[in-house]
Order: sequence, then C-alpha cells, then structure tokens
Amino acid sequence: MTRYIVAGALGVLMPFLALNSTIAGDVPVANPPAPKATIAVGALDKPGVYIIQAHIPANGLMRSHQHPDVRHIQIISGTLYVCDTAVVSAATTVAHKAGDFFTIPPNTTHCSWAKDGDVDYLEVGVGPSGTKFIEK
Repeated sequence: MTRYIVAGALGVLMPFLALNSTIAGDVPVANPPAPKATIAVGALDKPGVYIIQAHIPANGLMRSHQHPDVRHIQIISGTLYVCDTAVVSAATTVAHKAGDFFTIPPNTTHCSWAKDGDVDYLEVGVGPSGTKFIEK
C-alpha cells in the first residue's frame, strides 16, 4: 500500500509518521519517536516555494520515502543520518551535521534518522509536493 502526505497552509503542524518502526539490519528501534514539521512558508499542495521547519527527536526515524520535487536541506542542529535505499540500516546512512547543506533529487528513495540525538533542519522545495512512503 502506498501512503501520501500533503500538508496544508502556513503554520500547520503535520506529523511525519514513523511507520514500520524497525530499522533493518544492525540497529533495531522499537517505537521510535515520530518526527514533526511545521510549514513555515508556502504550502506543499500549491504551486510555489515552501519551507519546512522539521524536528526529529533522538532516535526518531522518517522511514524510506520519496518526493516528486527536489528538496534542499540545511541542518540547523544535531546530526541527521540520511539513507539512500528502501532498507534502513546504519550501513546505508550518510551523516549530515549542523551547518551542512545537501540536496535530494526528485523521486529519490531516502530516509532520515536522528541516531545520536535531536535534529532540527530546514527543507526547501517548490510545490506542489507530497511524500510517497516506500513499502518493503
């Protein structure tokens, strides 16, 4: 089953559901805390630029997913571990630390994990957009 999240208007708090809450391989995580995000500028379901302010609590996981648009991400605090596969594992992640900026191309499978502690970051894109979760 495929699930999509499309966020609404300015300032709406949307949960980034941490479904399938087990990291495959060497890092089991039972019931990780769910990431949260606020749409700071624009709207994901409308044309135009949007900015998401996101927070992933320690050990929180945004499971493998894709977006139809390019995402530009800057880490504000903490270290965000990003994988580029449908199977989430410590071996498939790249660490992005506070101050880092990186881009995720459209329709690229990826996950986000706050392995070492809380992470805050900004995510910028051009809508309309959404999130398609990848089923294993």
